Amino acid sequence: MLPRIASNVATEDMLDPMLDQTDLGSLEADLRHFLDNLSEDHQPVGMTQGHSYYVIPAEVTGPKRHLAAKLTDGGRNAEVAARLLAFLRAKRLDYGQPPQEPFHPNIDLLRTGAAFWPVAMG
Repeated sequence: MLPRIASNVATEDMLDPMLDQTDLGSLEADLRHFLDNLSEDHQPVGMTQGHSYYVIPAEVTGPKRHLAAKLTDGGRNAEVAARLLAFLRAKRLDYGQPPQEPFHPNIDLLRTGAAFWPVAMG
């Protein structure tokens, strides 16, 4: 329950210890909610008192790098990391990519040929 409450005020500093857990499978839903809140900002539309807002993509390069490292390490967290990276990619397709966030989470790793991109789920 605490991760779900904390995700409403998500910061990268709060997310890093969660990503360091040995079994991300049990936290996947909370991590997805956390990343959802961390990866976008809501800006109110005009001066209205309603609940209308623009979704502005927010940079999440650090968490994406952390997840990419889990993916390349293999093990039981690799599948969860792949699903979370795919979730973030889908959000970028829906709402756009922040200009300062690279498409690949770790472009240096991609240059070595050690990583697949985009992540193939299969």
